Amino acid sequence: MAALHSPYTKRDVQRAWPLVGREAEKEACEAALSDPACNGVVIRGSAGVGKTRLATHVWERALAAGHQGSRATATAAAGTIPFGALAHLLPDSLDFGDAPAAFRAARAAFVDRSGRTFALFVDDVNLLDASSATLIGQLLDMESIFLVATLRSDVLVSDAVLAIDRTEGMAHVDLHALAEDEVEGVLTTVLGGVVERKVVCELHRLSEGNLLFLRELVLGMLGSRALVPSGGVWRAPGQATGPLRTARLSQLIRTRLKRYGTQGTRTLETLAVAGPMGVPDLIGATSAEAFFALEEADLIHVHVSRRRMTATLAHPLYGEVLLESVPVSRRVHILGECERSVLAHGAKRLEDVLRIATWQLGARGTADPHLIVEAAMLARHSHDYVQVVDLLEALPPSSVTEETMLQLGEAYYLLHRFDDSERLLERAYTTAGTEAERLRLAIERTQNLFWGAARVADALRVNRQAFESTTDARARASLRANEGAMLVFSGRTDEGLGLLDEVDEVDGMSDERVRLYACAMKALGLSAAGRTGEAVALAGRTYAEHAEASKRIIIQHPAAALSVLSLSRMADGDLAGAQRAAERGHREALADNATQPAAWLSYDLGRTAWLQGRIGDARRWFAETLELSLGDGILVPLRPAAAGLAAANAVLGRTDEADALVADLAGYPDVFFLPGEHALGQAWALAARGHTTAACAVLSGAADQAREAGAASCELLLLTDAARLGAASQVLAGLVRLEQRCEGAFASPSVRFARAHAAQDGQGLLRAAGEMKEIGALLMAAEAAAAAANAFHRAGDPRRATSALHLSAELARSCQGAVTPGLLCLGSAASLSAREREIASLATTGITNKQIADELHLSTRTVENHLQRVYTKLGIMSRRDLATRLAPRQGG
Repeated sequence: MAALHSPYTKRDVQRAWPLVGREAEKEACEAALSDPACNGVVIRGSAGVGKTRLATHVWERALAAGHQGSRATATAAAGTIPFGALAHLLPDSLDFGDAPAAFRAARAAFVDRSGRTFALFVDDVNLLDASSATLIGQLLDMESIFLVATLRSDVLVSDAVLAIDRTEGMAHVDLHALAEDEVEGVLTTVLGGVVERKVVCELHRLSEGNLLFLRELVLGMLGSRALVPSGGVWRAPGQATGPLRTARLSQLIRTRLKRYGTQGTRTLETLAVAGPMGVPDLIGATSAEAFFALEEADLIHVHVSRRRMTATLAHPLYGEVLLESVPVSRRVHILGECERSVLAHGAKRLEDVLRIATWQLGARGTADPHLIVEAAMLARHSHDYVQVVDLLEALPPSSVTEETMLQLGEAYYLLHRFDDSERLLERAYTTAGTEAERLRLAIERTQNLFWGAARVADALRVNRQAFESTTDARARASLRANEGAMLVFSGRTDEGLGLLDEVDEVDGMSDERVRLYACAMKALGLSAAGRTGEAVALAGRTYAEHAEASKRIIIQHPAAALSVLSLSRMADGDLAGAQRAAERGHREALADNATQPAAWLSYDLGRTAWLQGRIGDARRWFAETLELSLGDGILVPLRPAAAGLAAANAVLGRTDEADALVADLAGYPDVFFLPGEHALGQAWALAARGHTTAACAVLSGAADQAREAGAASCELLLLTDAARLGAASQVLAGLVRLEQRCEGAFASPSVRFARAHAAQDGQGLLRAAGEMKEIGALLMAAEAAAAAANAFHRAGDPRRATSALHLSAELARSCQGAVTPGLLCLGSAASLSAREREIASLATTGITNKQIADELHLSTRTVENHLQRVYTKLGIMSRRDLATRLAPRQGG
């Protein structure tokens, strides 16, 4: 894939950051500046939220408006000296022995001879000395200055500063920490490109929305190569060579943490080493006095859940910085103290088991085997599979059982160690003593082989062997459902649904996890088959049951069920609902580091955006899916993600990138539950280079594959795209047939579009455009309106043609730069027939008339005649002018 070329260098990133996410606050400041009744603005917030950056922007606007002005920065050192912060702005002859005269002379220094108020910018006004604060107050009362000031909202201030803040006519703007979407906006702007959502979430977590921390974290990641552009997306490849922060940020944190003496440092180090602790346990291991002082200073947070109070460090970065200075011997001692403190209080909570086992391993390298197994179960329940591996790999051989091997094999699979998982699970299967153990191990093996290693045939073989080796009806039902689920997802829709017919019966299987998994795959099969009403209902019910079951049993992350719900809603034509489900699931998956569901949900976001016509967003999400899957070794999403990214690149005019992705497709596993849709990348790549006949042939072949698999929804999408590329007459019969099979909102407008397009029915095409707009398929709507304009033009109705062109251009503006053959008539090519547009598009690629004739199975003479008619209609003389005249106009 092509590398991302950011317009920003590291030196650019080190400069002032943009005011992204502060639009409302910026408007409030500018309104204060232009209000004659306002004599200043105080920007309030905690350290690092961007007060100085916003204040600088406002002050510079004042200077640009013609005000004279100066800037002052209050500091703790200058605060001990009268007029310390303003000394550089005052006359050298100021006599501090005569206070009234000194104030008069000081006031005179701020009088703007032009009659305009003086724009004074004071940073950290809370640190002003009393004399400076009093002088500024007097100047405000005299309306001699317009004050732009920043004020720490989390510190006590003097009465003189408080008086400034409360001055009549003073505007106030409060800055809060950035939300996650605002952090994403800042990062996208600063780095000049899309940032992987996983990175955004982690940077938001680490910075807690503090702009100063965010900036230093980004600089640290860039410096250690922990943040790099890859495949069009900024991502963290996990190859950092140093801490993910700058030395400046580390020093800022150390300075803050040092202020609370030996006992305070001991308490902070304890939380850094041991992690969250119950408040009584922490106090027992350290000091009550230090604990309360640190809580009051907002260095420790206390979280209350029922009768349990848990202490944590106030910021995620505090622990990283503290650990750098804690030697190994001290860590061992701290862990021992924590263990003794928790045991002294009875170790009454479930999480105490996990903490004690972890502490024992950290302090002594070994722990009670029973405690390890219990702790691993708790870690598994919270989806912390790294900790599961750390715990279970520490078990002595004598304590290893089939159950612990199952748990460890599952953790290997979820951490993408697929070969390790298969070796361990196969060994456990051969030694399992009961049929129940063999069933669970067989199911887990198939999950790893199918979803992890993408070895579909091996997964089906293992499942079949387990089925044939048992006579238990409930076990066989589970294995039959498991086989059906795999068949559905590998594109054998009819076969899979045949095995899943009774799967939603609660009592039919021995394993609730298998039932919920099979229900999810059944919903996918139903959506692919066109039974979208049933699919959406089943997917919604399955998600609710999955979320509830995750509180009782250990099961795959519930976000996976939201992926199914999103895909079912897409097939049903509820694109907004599909987007909501995918966004929710994606955030939940990333929050719990569930990378496999996160990869599929980013694919869902890409596919939804593609259907909506938000092609730039589609490209972003498909690229993120591909990079996440390649980086983390998740094999199954690679092919659909690459196909989707190729299609998006093609529609955005990135034809070389599209061609490269199409060439890569054959190297990715062919495991895809939407039969035929992998061909979208190749088809749109061909269309982008003018080969629309070849593109339609590819789509037609892929539609045949979907029909053979029983995937009516997929066939509908593929034939609709063929109609969009000029084959409406050829695919109309197939679309009419599918309208009878496919529920949901897509079928009817697709048929209307193809029928009207084939008949050059402008009014019918406008109705199709309206229906497509209604379901949110804006690019298809824009193409339908463009085709309507062409039909009206050919029918000699210029008024309606112009109206349709305006509608198409308006719709196309929401499609983020999409350029398709269906939009070509937005330019002066409106009068061209479909064949003329196809030949003209091929001619722009530089191939000869003979090559065009061979591709389209025409004579060279016919091609030459078509081109001459094109030149006449467009008012041009040769091929040289074709590309410019054929380009669609996105304006109104």
